[in-house]
Amino acid sequence: MTQATAPAADGAQAELLRLRAHYFLIHGMFGATGPYLPVFLRDAKELSPGEIGTIFALAQAGAIVMPPLLTLLADRFRVMSPLVMALFIGNVVAMSGLGLASGFIACLFAVALSSFSNQPQGALADGLFFTLQQREHSRHLTYPSVRIWGSVGFLCTSAMVFLATTAGMPQPLIGIAAVTAAVGFLNARRLPRSLPPTAGGGRLPTFDAARLLLRPPLFIFCVGIGLILFTNAAYYSFYPLYLTEVAGFQPRWVGLIANIGVVLELGYLLLFDRFRVRISLPTIILAGAISCALRMAILAFLPSPFWATVFQLFHGIGVIGVFIAPAMYLNNLAKDDYRSSVQGLYVMLVPGGFGILGNLISGQLASAGLLNLYQISLWIALSGIVLLIVAFGLQRRAERSATRF
Repeated sequence: MTQATAPAADGAQAELLRLRAHYFLIHGMFGATGPYLPVFLRDAKELSPGEIGTIFALAQAGAIVMPPLLTLLADRFRVMSPLVMALFIGNVVAMSGLGLASGFIACLFAVALSSFSNQPQGALADGLFFTLQQREHSRHLTYPSVRIWGSVGFLCTSAMVFLATTAGMPQPLIGIAAVTAAVGFLNARRLPRSLPPTAGGGRLPTFDAARLLLRPPLFIFCVGIGLILFTNAAYYSFYPLYLTEVAGFQPRWVGLIANIGVVLELGYLLLFDRFRVRISLPTIILAGAISCALRMAILAFLPSPFWATVFQLFHGIGVIGVFIAPAMYLNNLAKDDYRSSVQGLYVMLVPGGFGILGNLISGQLASAGLLNLYQISLWIALSGIVLLIVAFGLQRRAERSATRF
């Protein structure tokens, strides 16, 4: 390495380190709230399952509006750190408001603001990573090797909430989430302020991303993944209540049990690149979808403390198949001009749209019984698997036709 290239390499390494910290902190926000928020709303705020489902459904509106808007700004104006900093500030305000909130409406506004601040973060971080990867032209800079720090962050903050709850601290998730967001703001100040320019000209990147996602194979793919994520809404929103009401665990154990899967998820992420060499992304996605369906079957038909925890052994397969691999799959089909916008529009249409439907309908189904909720979710997951098989078949056919000409 020459003296001229050494500073550039050092700068890239520092940039990568800050990006890893960024993944740690944005997923740390999810770890501080995700496993505990449903129980917190039920016990501390005295809300019903229907109200909790409605809050999560309406809060998902953040996934409809914010990811495509923020990624449009990122791609069109090639800006990054100011957007991320503003989102972290929003989360500090949201968590402070939730701590003071009383009643359904106040909790709804606080959780919605948190969702509006959280939802674009993953798409922006993914767009930044894939841009950095493209710029460095490095095969060694892999998405799972950076994204794993998000799982570590989720695990760490969730464990902190568990320990603080066990020690008798009141409402620890509020303070831990707010501090995590504040540290995220400080780290975001060192992220790249702007993205490398492209030859996109004056085109609106969201339109290019929409044309890609509306092609028949990808459209069917999005619906298939959406149905799986529909069932994930039933899982993430009501699994904590399932553990306490059906499996009989004390509330303080909810986060610890959920984190069994997160710990094992780290192993799956570490092995992902080895899987990727031998297995195609569509196969990994299908394996993740099947694991999500199996989870619904266990929750629906084997209601016991043992089975309520044992499926955490393959939780990581669902994560890499439904959350990690799809981002890589879409990035392989996107161009530099709309790399972030594809991720943002996908988050809007799939995790956002199906998350809203999943939470709204799950809340109503949960009012009739959690076992009923998971039985219906199983059939929805199986339908999603069928659509994914069709989508990947059409995509392979389209690629074979393209190579003939």
